[in-house]
Amino acid sequence: MVEHLETDRAVRLTDYIVSTPPLPQSLLLIFAIGLLFGIFLAAITKPADSFAAIGGGIFLIVVPALLTALTFKLFKRRIPLRHIMFLCAVGAFVYSVFYLAGIALTLSNITGGAGVVLLGFAIVFVVWFLIAKVVFNLHRSSFIVAIIQLFYNSLFLLTAQYMVAMTSDPLSLLFKIYLASLTFLLALYTLFWLINAPMKRSFGVSSIDAVTMFLSQWLYQSKELEEALTEVGQESETIVGVVGFKGKKTNAFFITPAIHFGPFGNLGGSEFSALIADYVAKKYKATAFVFHGTATHDFNPVSSSELSKVTSAISRAIDSFKYKQAIGTFSIGRNGTARALALTVNGDSFIGLTRAPHTTEDINFGVGLALKKHSERWVDDAIIADAHNSETGEIRYVEPGDSIFFEMESAITHAIASQGKGKPICLGVASRELALSTVGKNGLKVAVFETGEKNSRERFILLLLDSNGVTPAFRRELLDSVVSHARAKGIRAKCEVFTTDTHQVNVVRGVLNPAGSSHQADIIKAATDAFEEAITKLEPVTHSQKTERFMINVLGPGQSAEIVSTVNAVVAILKIAAPLILIGATILILLVVAKL
Repeated sequence: MVEHLETDRAVRLTDYIVSTPPLPQSLLLIFAIGLLFGIFLAAITKPADSFAAIGGGIFLIVVPALLTALTFKLFKRRIPLRHIMFLCAVGAFVYSVFYLAGIALTLSNITGGAGVVLLGFAIVFVVWFLIAKVVFNLHRSSFIVAIIQLFYNSLFLLTAQYMVAMTSDPLSLLFKIYLASLTFLLALYTLFWLINAPMKRSFGVSSIDAVTMFLSQWLYQSKELEEALTEVGQESETIVGVVGFKGKKTNAFFITPAIHFGPFGNLGGSEFSALIADYVAKKYKATAFVFHGTATHDFNPVSSSELSKVTSAISRAIDSFKYKQAIGTFSIGRNGTARALALTVNGDSFIGLTRAPHTTEDINFGVGLALKKHSERWVDDAIIADAHNSETGEIRYVEPGDSIFFEMESAITHAIASQGKGKPICLGVASRELALSTVGKNGLKVAVFETGEKNSRERFILLLLDSNGVTPAFRRELLDSVVSHARAKGIRAKCEVFTTDTHQVNVVRGVLNPAGSSHQADIIKAATDAFEEAITKLEPVTHSQKTERFMINVLGPGQSAEIVSTVNAVVAILKIAAPLILIGATILILLVVAKL
């Protein structure tokens, strides 16, 4: 339970990553801030010409912001203008607040007005430097970028009569602006030194560099982070299970590698669900259903180049297949919160595990092996797939010693024990591509199984979404929609949805982007359409099944736990050190301003 809480705490940090608004919105925001600043400035100073004061306020805020954005874009063309403009809007807002506070104090004959303005300059300078260095990955150029905006805003400050009124010496004010900004920069580097140490000591890479590489992938699909992951990864042995179905027109494979499709975006194994399907489609002219195996984040491949190791094992399995008529049954076993859906054909089983509507998250590799061995008391070969089909927001893995393991074990026993006599199996498959933010490149796959004679047919509809889970409510809605659609056509069937748990889609917000959080109608329509196509393709099939072992470089259980604990340690340091250092820098700036 402690490990789950630690992982959840680290994962939740990604919730703070948000998308910047479109360029027109940021541009409009800058003008709105300038207008409001001008109105408040006129209200505070009560000039003879209020409209002139408002215009002057806009000039003081909007023009330097736009000049900064233009110069930055010319200096670094690869940075999207919408990101730059949003940062300019943030800077404009901070400047406005501190300008107004400084002017109000000065006109009220209260000392400290100039110090407040200088503090605003220092804060904006550090924010620009930090974003340029960490988010935009500009390294040494980040200082130049921060200086550019500082130059424009200080230049326009010297033209404002109310600002100059704070000091009789404009050059002295300019000197203090740069001194205050550099003081805050020194405080920032002190903070860097504190938070870099834990990560550098454990993994040989600084915390700031790690965050920079993380954000570079998130924003620009950079693969720099793979180099760091490769350094800390470890070689592990795992398995991949492959089930083959072949008919006159049907050629389909159920592929379940015991690896995790993460960490996110295009890094490591995040796109493997789609890449494996593409490989099988090209080499074997077949439809590949790529399922989520029993593996947690410990089994994230360290780089996309590890794909060849997975596909080689898949090819070894397929090339060794000896097909024979598919005779089997479909059965469901239940125990506690767990359900096992077992498709047993020719003495082999493909078993899907779910706890829906309860959290159905990753299953530890060792737990998966134990369940596989348990299943093989009754069948020759068992392939265990994690349905991963109930994303409740709780991050809970099934680890050794978890009571869920025993529920799953008993559910498998009940499923296999309740099997009826094997009957010839017919299969029809269909696919749909879905250009949705919650669905990966492998889209939606639908398989319809049918057994029995005309008057006693049993049917099962399997839906596989290339998604990072599915919400319980939408899972229920999707299943009800497909089953109702089938019933309307005179077809009675059971149905279940599986997901790949691909982390390819986790580049929008946080790391929990399940199917059903948006575009529900699109997914339901795709599922019902694919179902209609699949039933028209139903035909008798032959079957073969094999499990292969292979070596692959993954993050590893020790490194995963250490990374999570290190991240949490860094955050704990930040919570204490950041406020103390920034408050200290603020006090220092105000003291220096008072003496100069």
